[in-house]
Amino acid sequence: GYTWVIEATDARSETNKITGPLKISAADTALPELRNQTVSPNVFTPNQDGLNDRATINVYLTKEVAEDGLHVVLVGPDGGELPIAEAAGRIKPGQRGLHMFDYDGGIDLGANPPPDGEYTVRAEVEDKLGQKMVATSLLTIQNGGLPRADIYLGQVEFFTNLSNDL
Repeated sequence: GYTWVIEATDARSETNKITGPLKISAADTALPELRNQTVSPNVFTPNQDGLNDRATINVYLTKEVAEDGLHVVLVGPDGGELPIAEAAGRIKPGQRGLHMFDYDGGIDLGANPPPDGEYTVRAEVEDKLGQKMVATSLLTIQNGGLPRADIYLGQVEFFTNLSNDL
C-alpha cells in the first residue's frame, strides 16, 4: 500500500507531520496510445484535377476516450494549425479502434487550400484522467488551388444548309 503525508512548518521552524494509509483500487493505468498513424498520399495536390485531391489520415486509438478526446490538425511551417475532421466510420469518435480523417484542403467548400509546402499532421489524444499522447506524420502540399475554369461537355449539333440553287 501507499502512505499519504502532510507536513507543515511554522514561523518558529517547528514542524508537524501527519500520515495515513492510502489504497488505490481500479486505477486506469493504461495510456491512450496512438498507433500506426498513416497519411496517404504523402504528396497531396488539392486542386480538383481528380488526382490526389484528398489526403486520408488513419490512426489507431488503443483505449476509449471522451467523444472530443481525439484531435487531428495540420501544422504549417509557421506553426499555425488547421483542424482535420474525422470521417464517419464504423466506430464513434473517442472509441477504441481505427479512426479515419479526411482532408481536402478546403477545396470542397470553395476555399483556397494552404500554400504549397511541407506540413506536419499531428494527432493528439487525451483520456479522462488528462493523460495525453501525440503522434505526427509528414504531408507535402503541391499544386494546390481552386480550378480556374469549368468545362461543360454537352451535345454538339451540326446544321447543314441545303439549297436548290444549282
